[in-house]
Amino acid sequence: MSGVKEFLKKEWEFLTLSASFSSMFLIYVMMTFVTLVFAGSIDAPHLSGVGLTHSVYELFVTSISVGYSSVFDTYGPQVYGSGPVEQGRAKGELGVVLQRCLLQGVLINLIIAGPYLNFVYIIDLLPDGGIYPGDLPAAGEGSDYRDIAVQYLRIIVVVEYLDYAIIMISKYFAIQGYNRFVFLVSVVMITVHVAANYVLLSVFQLEAIGLGLAGIISRIVPLVVSLVVWTILAKKGNLDWDGFSSRALLGWKPMMKLGISGAIYGVADYIMFEVAIFFSQFDGNAALQVVIIMMQYWTVLWSLAMGMARASATLIGAALSKGLKDETRFHMKLSVVNMGIFASVVAGVNYSLRKYEVRMFVSSDATDTENLFVETYWIFCICVIMDYMQVALNQGILVAFGAQVFTAWTQSIACYVIGIPIILITIFLTDLDVVGTFIGIGLVAVTMFATASFKIWKTDIGEMVEMSQERVTGTTSTAEINSANEAADTTLLVGMTEKQKEKRGVVIAFIVSSIILVILACISFIRDLTK
Repeated sequence: MSGVKEFLKKEWEFLTLSASFSSMFLIYVMMTFVTLVFAGSIDAPHLSGVGLTHSVYELFVTSISVGYSSVFDTYGPQVYGSGPVEQGRAKGELGVVLQRCLLQGVLINLIIAGPYLNFVYIIDLLPDGGIYPGDLPAAGEGSDYRDIAVQYLRIIVVVEYLDYAIIMISKYFAIQGYNRFVFLVSVVMITVHVAANYVLLSVFQLEAIGLGLAGIISRIVPLVVSLVVWTILAKKGNLDWDGFSSRALLGWKPMMKLGISGAIYGVADYIMFEVAIFFSQFDGNAALQVVIIMMQYWTVLWSLAMGMARASATLIGAALSKGLKDETRFHMKLSVVNMGIFASVVAGVNYSLRKYEVRMFVSSDATDTENLFVETYWIFCICVIMDYMQVALNQGILVAFGAQVFTAWTQSIACYVIGIPIILITIFLTDLDVVGTFIGIGLVAVTMFATASFKIWKTDIGEMVEMSQERVTGTTSTAEINSANEAADTTLLVGMTEKQKEKRGVVIAFIVSSIILVILACISFIRDLTK
């Protein structure tokens, strides 16, 4: 009986943590959905322009930010789960890791913002009627979707910093057991987003500017709420926080290696999906519409899988840091079993509701699109199950192991060598249409699952425990600690205060990135003034 109670306790811990993480990722998906609904209520050019901007935003920003944030999923749980302060863990160490991740995120987003702002050069090359077949007016006939895209793009560039900060702070709360608060922040965000869009568009008639401002407001409000609660809990000593530390400028090298690898993983995924959507138009307008609709559902379902995977990474990381091999293996199995059951249920429910799901996006007279969607939805559901399983391994277990470099390589090879070529071959050389597109996507998921399974099978849990201890405490012997200090080693707790060279390097990186951003932004605005 005690064994059953212990299992149910751990199962409940996994489910509640999964719910908080999944709600966070799901809300970000729904934010885009809400924005597009309001943009479509204005007119077709606004829907096309804002939709184009969000495609670019998700490729340049979301994929990189979500991927880069995986470094906190590796370090955070292992630092916090390494034991209480009285057992040797420095007070506020999780807070130091958070500060490092936030600073690195700002630096990465500074670098991203330059090319993101100057995407206007590419937008100007797009045809008058848009990329896809439709009824957009030509240039000079009403609103130009390209001008709308540029206007909206320049407003929401601020959102990338706010999004990353909210994601990291929410993870910081979730790791310490404040799951309900993370869920509350997600609810506040989507509620404010809907309200702000309604007021700015319906009352003030701000159109594209209103859409952008609503995006900013809906991030600022939950961020302020999080910071206020953070301050209250920190003063009471209920958070692992010991103030701002100069050590946040140190220990970057191993963390950035994992973060950049996580970003590469995310970008490869998004590029494959964008290629699939763009080239689906060559299979006909109905195929294009079906792929677009399916990708909307895919993104929603992906957010749930990612939340469960990051929850398992948190629990596995905490077990590793405590040196509990058996508990580590238990959470690994628990993650895979739960993901398999949940994926099967989700796929079954979605397949049974396929007729209703397509009617949410198309009118009653679009019979070709509806029939094609219903006929091909089986391949979509199969791909969902396969993708859920590979996410459990690559974004859950391997993130806890700190194996982002491995997953970046396998994902890049799977997408660029297998997925994209198969998608293009099936579109141009076969009559498989939508089925061919998802065969390519499904084979990527199968490849990722196979390579991750082999990696986990060959991994020594004892070695992972030792690596976790090194991430938390650095080296273990006095001789090694002295050597690490002399060599300016990049560990979390050892020899941080005297590494002035590393601090200087971080500051220089921020200055150079900021200068590049300002130059690119100035070029973009000067170009507009000289049109």
